Amino acid sequence: MRKKKYVLRPMELWAPDAIERWLEDEAARGWRLTDCGPRLAKFERRESTACRVRVQPCGPETREAWQARFAACEAMGWVFASTITSDFEVFYCDDPAAPELQTDPVVWGWAWEKPLRRAWWEGWLFLMLAALLLLLPLLLGGTPLENLLDMPLLALIAYPCGLLLAAAYGTRALLAVGRARRAVSAGLIPQCRGDWRRSRRWQILFAAALAIVWLMVIPGRALTVMLLRPDAGSLPIMGVSGLAPDSRLEDWDLDFETYSRRSGFLRPAHQTVELYDQEQRRIGNTGDRLRFDFLSAPLYREKLAGFRQDFPGLTETTVEDGRFDEAVLLTDGETQILLARRENVVCTLSVNFPTDLNARFDGLAALMANIGGEQP
Repeated sequence: MRKKKYVLRPMELWAPDAIERWLEDEAARGWRLTDCGPRLAKFERRESTACRVRVQPCGPETREAWQARFAACEAMGWVFASTITSDFEVFYCDDPAAPELQTDPVVWGWAWEKPLRRAWWEGWLFLMLAALLLLLPLLLGGTPLENLLDMPLLALIAYPCGLLLAAAYGTRALLAVGRARRAVSAGLIPQCRGDWRRSRRWQILFAAALAIVWLMVIPGRALTVMLLRPDAGSLPIMGVSGLAPDSRLEDWDLDFETYSRRSGFLRPAHQTVELYDQEQRRIGNTGDRLRFDFLSAPLYREKLAGFRQDFPGLTETTVEDGRFDEAVLLTDGETQILLARRENVVCTLSVNFPTDLNARFDGLAALMANIGGEQP
């Protein structure tokens, strides 16, 4: 038979009678509290007894005052057992005829004013956390949809769950603390309307959420792999030979080049190519293969809005071509940007040297059809 056990404690310490019922139920099963931290409570095996348990806030006091108070409690039949996070004291009483430890609502309200005030601010803190989570895609930098597309599956699950969890707990705390304060103002000792089992379920949910956050740190937002000049056919790009047929990649005196691939759950492939030569000519290609077709339209619109903001002088020409769901050509002198989407694929081509991007639609359409046919 076990002599010790560790369990998650109920979360809401601002509901003392729920904590007291929890400890009384454990005592009836033969377990007495010996230590309790922010998450876990330690119990030791004792004789099963029906007893009363009371939880009281504790604050700074001299050793003499502490000893005198404990002696007075023991004289009334109440024995100190442990503290909870060094902020609360737990007393057990096995004598059903012993007087209550605290019966004066005024004294109760005075003792619990600080914990209730802390719980009140904690409730607002959780509501602010919910608001922060709601704005998270806007605060990460980049664009909101791009940030969501880069999230791993675990983050996509944890994000809405964490938002709802923070909002629900914050609202619950504010309502409960508000009821307790109104009871104290009316000269009553508040009675908990909840169940310690429900309070411990909140603790379990927050412990699980914390574990998920730590797991999210390992994979990060998305996996990025830098590639060394791969075969252009393996990427959703049109290289030098596609955009400038009179030249080859080998003929360019490249000053800078990058090839990268990034993947996430909603976007299995995001691939980028940038080429610069000594004459400052540039080719930029990006290709996105999405897990679901319905994501391509908002991603297309988000990219187009970004181009309009970054290059306000560009002239837009809508491309009418049945091989694309949507396409637009943006031009300003030698700068040209072609943005197109088809089914679950979105591609961008950009150059800053003379070339006719209109003549590249056949190659781009075939390339996008090939990419879209790949399985995520």
